[in-house]
Amino acid sequence: MTIEELMDTSMPRNPILAKTFRAVSLAENAGFGFDKMLDGWLMYNKSKPEFYS
Repeated sequence: MTIEELMDTSMPRNPILAKTFRAVSLAENAGFGFDKMLDGWLMYNKSKPEFYS
């Protein structure tokens, strides 16, 4: 799986719970966390992160 695929793929483990949290503004839309994690990494590190499966 490529980084681009990870950024486009969103599958919560519990879709009902995720939908409930989004409805009451306790969670963001699914799939936005990976982008923020990658942006944070690039802001503090000069190298790209390595992903292993």
